[in-house]
Amino acid sequence: ISAQLNSDDDTEVSVRATHSRAGRKPSDERSGNTGNGVTGTFTVEEAVEQLGIGWFQFQLWAITGLFSVADACEMMLLAVLSPVLRCDWGLSQAQVAMITTVVFIGMGVLSPMWGMLADRYGRRNNLLLASFVVWYFGLLTSFSPTYAWVLILRGLVGGGMAGMPHGFTLLTEYLPQKYRAKILIFGTVCWASGTMFEICLAAIVIPRLGWRWLLFLSSMPCLAIIVLFKFLPQSARYLVGAGRKHEALKILKYIAKTNKTKMPEGELVAETQEDRGNPKLLFSRMYMRTTFQVWILWFGTALTYYGMVLASAEILQLHNTKEAGESTWKKSC
Repeated sequence: ISAQLNSDDDTEVSVRATHSRAGRKPSDERSGNTGNGVTGTFTVEEAVEQLGIGWFQFQLWAITGLFSVADACEMMLLAVLSPVLRCDWGLSQAQVAMITTVVFIGMGVLSPMWGMLADRYGRRNNLLLASFVVWYFGLLTSFSPTYAWVLILRGLVGGGMAGMPHGFTLLTEYLPQKYRAKILIFGTVCWASGTMFEICLAAIVIPRLGWRWLLFLSSMPCLAIIVLFKFLPQSARYLVGAGRKHEALKILKYIAKTNKTKMPEGELVAETQEDRGNPKLLFSRMYMRTTFQVWILWFGTALTYYGMVLASAEILQLHNTKEAGESTWKKSC
């Protein structure tokens, strides 16, 4: 009798278990939820999607926007500095053009280095170093005794500017997909503000104090970034990939608290790592067409934008030369 009761109980338990598995949702299986209180896993991307948009993203947008402001100030400075140095030091057209050229040479040469540093040490540390480089060498440029020193120091400033776009990338990592495009495009307000600030600053400072003070004051946005750097979070994706999940969870919990939302349940895990970070992938069959399309589009956009901005000062000076006469223009220098 005892054996028969045990057999009946086992049959009932087996039927109940089968019914439980049949009624379980596929989402529970994927998330690892077995119905017994065992939770699944989540990635940083999934956590960001659930935490939504809030005060944390606004703070991050404001801080990373300073990188765009500083970048715009240093770039617009070239349009103002070159004509002034031509007058003060009697530079030729080729020498004036070289002042702008060395900045882009520095950016092109050191851009790969900043990418490797970000992968190894994190975007936050990368941005701190880039901000310090731009501020320090931008400040030193104001003390340049000769034309050669201007070229050297402005080239180093350009090298530091190559690391500034990582602020844009860091902001992207903490934005849900629904709001990502809108907020990133709105970030151009920071760039426009930096350009207007630089032109207004030049109009006030150069006639009264000279170009050296303009260089000194133009480096202040980077100094403001260094001061506010303690409020800039590290990349949670980098922390998870580096095995520092506890620090990544701390940041995600802070986002949840700031945005007044709830953390996803489960264990934080790294995203599936495929063959990423290899430059050869850019020229694979899958990505080759996209690679060349992006390169062509970016080349055309950069050529048009920087060409219009940097050539505007030269065009105005040529116009003034024709209107006032060559001798009058030389005297005004």
